[in-house]
Formats: sequence, structure tokens, C-alpha cells
Amino acid sequence: MNQLAKLSQAAQLLAEAKTLSEVQNVKDLAEAARQYAKALDLGTESLNYATEIKLRAERRLGEMLTQAERGKAGRPSKEIAARVSAISQSAETPPIVYGPAIKELGITDRTARRWQTEAKVPERQFNDWITEKHDTGEEFTPTDFRRFAQQLEGGSATKPVTETLIICPNCEHAFNPAKAEKRRRKPDTDEPKYPQNKVRKIAELAYREVRKTELPTNAKAQGKLWWTPLMSLSRMAGWSPIRVTVLIWATDQRMRRDNLTVTDPNSMVKVANSVLDDFRNGRKASTDIITRAEAFVAKHLRGPI
Repeated sequence: MNQLAKLSQAAQLLAEAKTLSEVQNVKDLAEAARQYAKALDLGTESLNYATEIKLRAERRLGEMLTQAERGKAGRPSKEIAARVSAISQSAETPPIVYGPAIKELGITDRTARRWQTEAKVPERQFNDWITEKHDTGEEFTPTDFRRFAQQLEGGSATKPVTETLIICPNCEHAFNPAKAEKRRRKPDTDEPKYPQNKVRKIAELAYREVRKTELPTNAKAQGKLWWTPLMSLSRMAGWSPIRVTVLIWATDQRMRRDNLTVTDPNSMVKVANSVLDDFRNGRKASTDIITRAEAFVAKHLRGPI
């Protein structure tokens, strides 16, 4: 299994990770996938997806280190050390202590502070930044987000300039002509017909339709359990609104048949990979699902999303 194949499971691994080492493993996996995509020139989309997962893992590590207990100079006080020792002998999960934590991770205090700065960016703002970068179709790096986080922390992050939007007469989608022209000049790239964020929104609506549920109000849950896996499902479906709807509904059908628990879009990703393999091997979704998906997408692409 190559690094990009492993990366398809990284979002779920990150959501389930409870320890520093588990989160760091996801970060390392994402970085390996980034290098793999660069070496084989697999395109911007694969590279950016790996970068997104790496950033989410770094932010998670930053959150955990921010919550770590510390004494002077980052060392645990005697009281903290005694409590950690007592808890370690019980069934409870011991608290993270800053000094030993960065030693365990094999990082410097500077790196730890950098991750904590990244973690300070509100989840919704981070997701907006990621979505905007995906929609441009251009490569972004961890350094790009680091600069954004530092500017935001210093109060100097600039708001995006209001863009002139044109309404497409065919699909009624509002788009930026400057970005469209930039994409048009890249004949070798496989750009989606619709912006990635638009397809991800269709995926969200398709999931909510079939599961009769609403988007969680918690921003962190939205990012880890909804937006990231929905982007993964959209990517698996080739950024096609109809195909991602069919994929989600066919996956839901199989999980119901097999009595598998569905709690959020993240719990669908692994089974969706199996369903997609079946499609590639010639198995088709039911005519009913395809017909309903076409009507569903046509309805929502006509209106605002």
C-alpha cells in the first residue's frame, strides 16, 4: 500500500487518536505522503490533501501541548509529578506534562510553540482557509498556514479583498473570472467542473438527507468528523456532485444492510472505499439511487448553497 492509499485513512485515525504519539504518527504519515506525491509528481490535489492532514495533526498536537501541565521552565512541579504518578497507577489516562511531552515527541520548544500558534486559529477560520486554498487549485504548504496563523495572532492577518463575482447562466454558480482564467491556463490539470467547496457542500446535504441529521454546532466536530471526510468522499468521487451523492447513498445502503454504525461522515469513509472499488470493478449503484441523486443535485445546484 503506497503512502497516498494510507493517507485515505488518516482523517479517521486523527479523529480517533487520543495520545501524542498517535497524533504524531498521523502527522508523519501525512508528511511521508507529501514527499511521495512530490517525488512522483502526482499533482497539486494529492499534495494539498496531504498538507491539509498534516496541518490538522499539527494543530491537534498544539492543542494538546497548550493544555499540558507545566511548572517553571516547562518542567512539572512536584505536585504535578506526584499526581501524574498516582494516576499512572490507576485506570485513568495520565495528564500530559509539557517537558516530558516535547521530549517524547522529539521536538524543540520552538516547534511546540509553533504548533500552539497554529492551534490558536479558530476551527471555522482554519476550515475556511483550507477550503479557499483547495478552490484555487494552487499548491499550499504548512509554511503558508504558519504565516497566516502568526499574522492572525499578531492582529495583522488581512481579510481577503472583496472579489467581483459573475453568475453562470447555466448552473447559476457565482465564480471569480480571474481565478477561472488562471485555471483555464492549466491544460494539464484535471480541474473539477464545480468548485471543490461546492461539491463538498452537496456531499454534506446528501449525507444529511439520507441520515436525517443536522450539522453539529461544535466547530471542531464539524472539521474532523464532517468537513475533512466529506472532502475525502468528494475527492474519491472525482469532484462530481452526482457521483459523490451516489457514493454516499450507496455506502449508507451497504452499512444499513450490514448493520454497521453510522455516526457521522467520518464513519463512512472506509466502507465508501470498498463501495468505490466495487464500482470500478463493474458493479453499479441501483437505478433508484442514481435517479434520486440526479434529481437531488439538480434541485440544489439551482438554488443557493
